[in-house]
Amino acid sequence: MLEQKDVEHNSQKNYYRSIVGAAEVGSKIRLGIRIDTTDTIKKVTLRTWQDYASEKFWTLTTVDDTKEKFYTITLKMPEVGCLFWYYFIIETEDRTYFYGNNPEQLGGLGTLYDHLPPSYQITVYEKGAKTPDWFKHSVMYQIFPDRFCRVGDKMIEKKGAVYHASWDDDPVYYKDPDTREIIAYDFFGGNIKGIESKLDYLKELGISVIYLNPVFESESNHHYDTGNYHKVDPIFGTNEEFRHLIDTAREKGIRIILDGVFSHTGAQSIYFNRDGRYDSLGAYQSPNSPYYEWYSFRNYPNEYDCWWDFWTLPNVRETTPSYMDFIIRNEDSVLKHWLNEGISGWRLDVIDELPIEFTETFYAELKSKDPDAVIIGEVWEDASNKIAYGFQRQYLCGREMDSAMNYPFREHLLNFLLGNIDGKECMRRMESLRENYPKENFYAMMNLIGSHDRIRAVNILGGVTNFDELRPGIDVNNFKFDERQGKIAKARLLMAALWQ
Repeated sequence: MLEQKDVEHNSQKNYYRSIVGAAEVGSKIRLGIRIDTTDTIKKVTLRTWQDYASEKFWTLTTVDDTKEKFYTITLKMPEVGCLFWYYFIIETEDRTYFYGNNPEQLGGLGTLYDHLPPSYQITVYEKGAKTPDWFKHSVMYQIFPDRFCRVGDKMIEKKGAVYHASWDDDPVYYKDPDTREIIAYDFFGGNIKGIESKLDYLKELGISVIYLNPVFESESNHHYDTGNYHKVDPIFGTNEEFRHLIDTAREKGIRIILDGVFSHTGAQSIYFNRDGRYDSLGAYQSPNSPYYEWYSFRNYPNEYDCWWDFWTLPNVRETTPSYMDFIIRNEDSVLKHWLNEGISGWRLDVIDELPIEFTETFYAELKSKDPDAVIIGEVWEDASNKIAYGFQRQYLCGREMDSAMNYPFREHLLNFLLGNIDGKECMRRMESLRENYPKENFYAMMNLIGSHDRIRAVNILGGVTNFDELRPGIDVNNFKFDERQGKIAKARLLMAALWQ
């Protein structure tokens, strides 16, 4: 009877898998498994498949006749980028065993099973797939424009806006007491000139890339409800001022990356125009609108598909030809317009909600326009094998993006610093990413400690465990560390930065 100790395959060791890690299309990989037993081995089979199809069974051959046998086979990888999966089937005289990935599916040393096992993964990437070299060596600084720096005291008139007179005010929510809907957004007045005034400071810090949260005209302070993709929000400044920021930053060795929010627009946009704030004929106002086909109405005009049921964020049908032309293909598409203005790439918001046809077209068009431009995807899990809405995505196969927001790195790092996992387990998780990510992508990851979408790292590192229970705008605003928590949080944050 075979036991765990008798059988071994380690996908992270060259002895068992050569090439270790991701592989280029058409390359050859040798896979092997060691079996140390006196039992009679009738047959060792490798089961492989890709894209939920192309299942094949391969008979392995042994290299010697000693008690410890090594069974091996060399396979040619598919000719198109994909995820390639495998596990081993071992037949003895008495029973059949399976050897596959460990239960955590972290790669490396596998596990012997008496049933179908988790599979090992090989990320097969397109021939010559390459990420921008400048980005691999960059240090990124993320800026939420309204809260970064304000130069000048003049405030632009904006409907529904409440301005803070003091930069030291606490943020506030203005909500309707009955509907709980936000009725006004608060603004601190951070602007483009403020960012430009800090460029020397950022350069001194060693920053070479600025990632800006959305800057396009919109109703909210977060600007994820785009109102006009071709116009910088006047509250930040003008298109000309933004171009000057890009040029000035580039002279100092700093590049600018924009946040692309393409799965939805704002309800108060030139395209949807729910309350008629624009002179355009929006989709909400008439089925004859040139933008009507972008949206999905259930009961026109008030019931429509929207992002996570926020009526202020109507979803678009991204593969609608006119929408893809507008965002990607036209001569003055959103993609090309801002590249022409001098940006160095895009971060794609909620990329798992963008159809593959859209993301692959966006990637191809961007690279044809500027091969050195970068695409970063918002992926919170292992970006090589994310299952989004029941579909296996293949983001790192060389057709969709260069980089991802490396939330797994963040999770493993914070868990280690909090003592939730030990060094060995942390290393296993880190090495799993190295195994699954093509080298070009692995060294281009956005290795972040925190972001605007997650609880601040300093709060987590200070030991806050009930943050999800705090009420936004009330408890959160009033939250303060005691002196001991503050010291611990800062010390751990310095350690996190050292790791990073």
